[in-house]
Amino acid sequence: MALHLQLLTPSTSSSSSSTSLPISRRVARRAPNINSHVNLRSVKCFSIPVKYDPKIPRRSEHYQYQPTIWDYDFVESLTSNYAGETYMDQMEKRKKDVRLMLEKALTPLAQLELIDRIQRLGIGYLFEEEIKECLQNLYNKTDDAWMKDNLYATALSFRLFRQYGFQVSQDVFKGFRQAKGDFKESIAEDIKGMLSLYEAAHLVSEGENILEQAIAFTTRHLKHLTSSGNSNIDPNLANQVSHSLEIPLHWRMQRSEARWFMDAYELQKDTNPILLELAKLNFNMVQATHQKDLRNMSRWWRNLGVAMKLNFARDRLVESFLWSMGIAVEPQYGRCREWLTKVMNFVLIIDDIYDVYGSLEELELFTDAVEKWDTKAMEKLPYYMKICFLALYNTTNEMAFETLKEQGWDILPYLTKSWANFIKAMLVEAKWCNQGYTPSLKEYLDNGWLSSSGSVFLVHAFFATKQNIRTDVLQALENNHNLLYCASMMFRLSNDLATSSAELERGDVASSIHCHMKETNASEKEAREHVRGLIVDTWKKMNGSICDSPFNLPFINMVLNLARTALFIYQYGDGLGVEDTKSKDHVLSLIVNPVQIETHKPLVNNLSHLRISHLRYLEYVCRDAAIFTRLGNQWAKISIYGSSLTHNLIYIMQGEAYMDRMAKGKKDVRVMLEKAATPLAQLELIDVIQRLGLSYLFEEEIKRSLQNIHTTDVFNGYCKHEKGAFKESITEVDVKGILSLYEAAHLVSEGENILEQAVAFTRRHLKHLIRSGNNNIDPNLANQLSRSLEIPLHWRMQRSEARWFIDAYESQEDMNPLLLELAKLDFNMVQTKHQNELKNMSRWWSRLGIATKLTFARDRLVESFLSSIGITWEPQYGRCREWLTKVLNFVLVIDDIYDVYGSLEELELFTNAVERWDTKETQKLPHYMKICFLALYNTANEMAFEILKEKDCDVLPYLTKSWANFIKAMLVEAKWCDNGYTPSLEEYLDNGWLSSSGIVFLIHAFFATNQNINTNVLLALENNHNLLYYASMMCRLSNDLATSSAELARGDVASSIHCHMMETKASEKDAREHIRGLIMDTWKKMNGSIRDSPFELSFVNLALNLARTALFIYQYGDGLGVEVSKSKDHVLSMIVHPVQTEG
Repeated sequence: MALHLQLLTPSTSSSSSSTSLPISRRVARRAPNINSHVNLRSVKCFSIPVKYDPKIPRRSEHYQYQPTIWDYDFVESLTSNYAGETYMDQMEKRKKDVRLMLEKALTPLAQLELIDRIQRLGIGYLFEEEIKECLQNLYNKTDDAWMKDNLYATALSFRLFRQYGFQVSQDVFKGFRQAKGDFKESIAEDIKGMLSLYEAAHLVSEGENILEQAIAFTTRHLKHLTSSGNSNIDPNLANQVSHSLEIPLHWRMQRSEARWFMDAYELQKDTNPILLELAKLNFNMVQATHQKDLRNMSRWWRNLGVAMKLNFARDRLVESFLWSMGIAVEPQYGRCREWLTKVMNFVLIIDDIYDVYGSLEELELFTDAVEKWDTKAMEKLPYYMKICFLALYNTTNEMAFETLKEQGWDILPYLTKSWANFIKAMLVEAKWCNQGYTPSLKEYLDNGWLSSSGSVFLVHAFFATKQNIRTDVLQALENNHNLLYCASMMFRLSNDLATSSAELERGDVASSIHCHMKETNASEKEAREHVRGLIVDTWKKMNGSICDSPFNLPFINMVLNLARTALFIYQYGDGLGVEDTKSKDHVLSLIVNPVQIETHKPLVNNLSHLRISHLRYLEYVCRDAAIFTRLGNQWAKISIYGSSLTHNLIYIMQGEAYMDRMAKGKKDVRVMLEKAATPLAQLELIDVIQRLGLSYLFEEEIKRSLQNIHTTDVFNGYCKHEKGAFKESITEVDVKGILSLYEAAHLVSEGENILEQAVAFTRRHLKHLIRSGNNNIDPNLANQLSRSLEIPLHWRMQRSEARWFIDAYESQEDMNPLLLELAKLDFNMVQTKHQNELKNMSRWWSRLGIATKLTFARDRLVESFLSSIGITWEPQYGRCREWLTKVLNFVLVIDDIYDVYGSLEELELFTNAVERWDTKETQKLPHYMKICFLALYNTANEMAFEILKEKDCDVLPYLTKSWANFIKAMLVEAKWCDNGYTPSLEEYLDNGWLSSSGIVFLIHAFFATNQNINTNVLLALENNHNLLYYASMMCRLSNDLATSSAELARGDVASSIHCHMMETKASEKDAREHIRGLIMDTWKKMNGSIRDSPFELSFVNLALNLARTALFIYQYGDGLGVEVSKSKDHVLSMIVHPVQTEG
C-alpha cells in the first residue's frame, strides 16, 4: 500500500627396547581418558535431507515468500567503467573547481545556494570542512540584512544551519507572520520561498509552534498551486513542489534523492555544468564501490548457505544491501554497509522464524540461546535454528573481533545485547499471536520499537564507523538514547503502514494499525491516518533529541538515515518482502545503472604489464633471508614470502585443453593396468603410479588388482630357517631386490621380527654398496639407494616424493612416456589448485590481521600451507588444507605466546578462556591475548558451522577439546620453564605428544574431509586412538630433533633430548641417537595401530601423512622457525614452479 506522506500534515498527536618405555607406558594410562569433557551421547551426528522437512505444521504453510529475482550470477556480473583510478584525475580537477566556487561566492545567499546544491547532489561529503567553515563564518556574522524580508534566504539558511548542528531559533520566521501569529498570506506568492520554508519547517522539534504552523501553511498553499494547474509556474519548480509534498527533503533517503535531483537540476536554467559533471562522476564512482561491496556480500551470503538451508525465509541480499546504502552511502563506510547488510539478512530470517515458522517452544529456546550467547545452549535447538544461531553467533563475534583488533574495544556485549533485546521483543509478539491477544497501541509500541530491529542496526553502525567512544556515548547506546529510540520507532511505524495487511492475512501478530482499530473501533483508514500522525510526531521528537545527543554529527546523520531509509523502503509496500516494480526500480537506479555522462575517458584495460617472467620474479622474492631479532633472542618472525608471492602466483594448468589431456592419459593408464602381462608387471605399474603421485586417480583399479594378487608370509623363503637370518646370497646381485626389501620392511609393526631383521640387514648391505663405489650399479638406482637410506619411502612426505620421483623416473631406461606425461600434467594441475587455495589463505590471513597485531609471533602462512599439502595434497581435500593452514597459524602464535612471550599469570588466564570456550573470559585477558583468543574462537566456530550446516553434526566439542588439551599441555611446559624444572623423559613425553599439537590437526582433518561418522569412530577420536597418539608423538620427536638447541638457547622448556641428557647423563649425540630410536619404535607402533583402527583408509593416510610431514619440515632444521634455504626450496618446487613439460 502506498505510503503517501503528503497526507502526514495533520496536527493530530500521540504520544624407542627400553627406548620405547615412555611411549608404551603412556598408552597404558591413556585408556580411561577421564579428563574428557565431551559427552558422546550429546553429540548427535546423522545425515539430513538437503532441505529441512519438519513434521509439525507451520504457519509458513499458509504463506511462502518468492525466491529472489537477483541471483548470484547477476550480482557477480555487475561491473562499472568507473571503478579504479581511471577517473580520479577528472574528479580531483572538478573538486578543486568547486572549492574555488565556495571561496569566491559573491554573497552569503550565493554561498548557501551552492552548499544546498552540493548537498542535494550527494557530494556534500567531499566538501565537509569547506562547508563547515562557510557556515561557521555566516553563523558568526551579526549582519543578517542579506536575508531580511527574504523568505527563501531565511528558510534556506535555517535549514542548512540546523542540518549541520547549529542552534537556530524558530523566531527567525517571526518577520513573516502577522500580529495575531498567522503567516502573512502575501508570502504565498513567493513559491520558491514557500517551498524553502516547507523544507526548513520539517526540521521542527516538539513545542516549536511557528514551524508547525509553517508546515500547515506551506502545505495548504503549495497543494493549491499544484492542483490549480497554474501555467505561470516554472515546470521545474512545479516538479520540485510535487516531489516535496510527497515526502519532504528532510525525510528522504539521501542516495535516492541525489539521483532524482541530478535529473531535476540538469533541467534548470541556472545549472552549473561543473557541479553537475562532478555529481554524475561521483555518483558513478561511488556506485562502482557499492557494486564491489555488493559482490563481496553476495559471496559471503552464498558461502554462508543460510538461504539454501532455511528456504522458508526471505532471501533478500540485494535489498538488504540497498538498505545499508540508505544508512551509510559514503564510500568510506564500506565496513558499515557490510555489517548492516549482514544484520538485515539475519533480521529477515529471524523475523520469518518468529512470525511464521517457529513453534512457541522453539522460539523460547532460541531466545534463551541468544540471551546466553553460548553455543552450549544450541544443543536444545532444532536443526534449522542451530543453523541460524551459529551463523549469527559467528558473524557477530567476527565483527567484535575486528573492532577489538583495530581499536582495542570489546564491543561484543553491546552487539549481543542489541540482538537479545530485538529477539525478546519478537518473542513477546509471537506469544501475543499464539494467545490470540491484541495489545493496546501503547503496549504494542512499547515493544514494537525494539522488534523493529532499529536499535540493532544503529549499535552495529556506531561501532562499524569508528565513532568517538566515550563514557557518555556508551551510556547513550546502553540506555537507548531518544535519538535511537525515535529512529527505531520510525522503522516500526513505516513497516506497519506497508506490511500490516499482509501480516494479518497470514496470521502474524497485529500491527499498530490493527491495535488502534481494536482499541478505538476506528476504521482502517482512520487507523492509518493516526499512524501517519505518529510518524510526524516521532520526527519532531527525533529532531529535538539531536540537541542533547552526545553523538558526533556523522552518526546522528546515520540515525536519521535509518528513519529515512525505512520510509523509502516501505513507501510503496513491503520492499523487503515483495520484490515489486518499485523495489526493482530502486535497485536498478541506485546500484545497477550509472548516470549517463555525455563524454568520458575510454576505459583503460591494458593487461600487457602482466606478461612478465613471474617465476623469475618469485625466485627474486624468495632469494634472500633477513636478519631477525625477537625479545633480545635470535628468532625469525617475519615471513620472507610477502603478499607479492601469493598475489603473483600464475595458474599455469587450467582449462578444458588440459582436462582433455588428463582424461586421455587416465584412460591409457587404466588400459595398462588391465593389460599388464604378469602380476609383477602389474605391481610395478602400481608402484610407479603411486610414487608419481597418481594413485588417487586410480583407487578402485588399484584395489581390485591388489585384491587379486594378495599373498601372505612373503619373506620366509629368503631366510635361513635354522637361524632365522636373511641369506647373504641375496645381496650379491639383486641390488634392486635389496632396496625393495628395505622399503617394504619399514612398514614393520612391533613383534614382526622378520621385518625388523630385514631393516637392519638391508641397511647394512645398502650402505656398504654406497661406500664401496660399485661402478656396476646403475646411476639412477644408486641415486635411489642414497635417497632411501636418508629417509625410507614409507616415511616420506608424498607430494615432495612425487616431485622428486618425476625427475628420477624420467631418467630411467624403462620409463613409460604416457605415465610420465600424465604425472607431470597432474602435478601441475594440482599445483594450480594449491596456488589458488594459497591465495585465498593469504587473503584470510591478511584480513585476520594477527601478524600485524602480534608482531612477536612467527608469520608463516606459506609454510603452514605447505604443511597442509603434506598432510592432504589431493585436489578434493581443499577444505582440509584450508582448515589445517589456519590451525597451524594459530598453533605457531600460541606456541610463541606460551614459550617466550606470555607471563605465567597471563597463560593461566588464556588456558582458562580456551577451556571454558567463552567470550566473557576475554575481559580478564591482556589485549594481545584477546586478539588471539577471539580470532581462534571465531575461526573454530566457523569451521563447526560448516559441518553443522552440511551434516547436522555438532563438531564444536571435538574441536574445542583438541585446542584445550593442546593449550593445557603448553601451560604445563611453561610452568616447568618458570620453575626451572627439567622433567624425566617419560614425564616430558606424557605431556609432549599433546603439546606437539598433532591431535589438533588430526581432529580438524577428520571433520574437514567428511569421514564416515559412527559411534566407534567418535569413541576413537574421543579416546585419542593409538594411531592419533603415535602420529602426534612423531610430531613431538621430529620437532625436538630439529629445534631443541634453538629452544634451549632462548630459554624455552627443555626438549626430549635435554630431558634424556639430564636424566641419564648422556651426551647430546647419544641423546639424539636415543630419540631417533624412539622415532623408529613409534613408527612400528603406528603401523601396528592401523589394524585395530576404526577409521577409513583415507583418514589413516592423513594420520601417517602428519608424521611424514613432521619429518619433512624438521629434516634440515626448524622449517617453521627459520625460513632456511631448504624451506624456500620446498616452497618453490611444490607451490611455485611447475614441472617442465614438452608441450
